[in-house]
Amino acid sequence: MTRTYASLDLAAVAQSRDRPMIHLRTFGGLMPSGVLFPHHYVWYIFVSSLDVMFTWVLLHFGGVEVNAIANHVLGQWDLVGLVIFKFSLVSFVICVCEYVGRRNYTLGKNLGEWAVGITWIPVLLAMLQLLFDNPHNL
Repeated sequence: MTRTYASLDLAAVAQSRDRPMIHLRTFGGLMPSGVLFPHHYVWYIFVSSLDVMFTWVLLHFGGVEVNAIANHVLGQWDLVGLVIFKFSLVSFVICVCEYVGRRNYTLGKNLGEWAVGITWIPVLLAMLQLLFDNPHNL
């Protein structure tokens, strides 16, 4: 018995190496399992956590929250409200990355990378402020 094979599209094979395999769960195979960019999300959650922690440290030493929306949330609901607000944003960004990534993998991955990179900015500024400013003079 002979088998015939269709020609192999090398460009499609090369492109598929960049995409993770998505295994389908039950429910008729409609629910993809896992997330597309887990490493991006771990870093994003880590850096967002640092942002909340450094914000709280700077506020403790008399600093101010420069994000107007976060400052309003902080004034209304204190640290608990700030944490809920920041991690609601984190959840929203992860959902956007997943939604976009399932339609355009490269764009979703780029969004995840930008989310991590942008979130580093306030963290690095807070670190520099704590290193080079006398915390009691904030």
